[in-house]
Amino acid sequence: MLESEITRERSEIDRLRQEIRALLNSLLGTAGVPPIEAPPAHPAQIAPIRRRSWSQIAATREAEAARQSYTRDQSAHPPRNS
Repeated sequence: MLESEITRERSEIDRLRQEIRALLNSLLGTAGVPPIEAPPAHPAQIAPIRRRSWSQIAATREAEAARQSYTRDQSAHPPRNS
């Protein structure tokens, strides 16, 4: 009984997603924006997102800040031609 209910609810969710996508594409078309492509039919086909630890996130942010700082310094002080 529960499995049939889950199947029924999943089909209802799919139907609602299609309806929402159609409405969104209608609004986007009115604005002159190309329609959004439909995602894969089953969420299992989507690759899982790799979760990162806070230390990995901090290291990524630090590296990006250093890269931006270096770029800013290079544009502020261009090398001299001899």
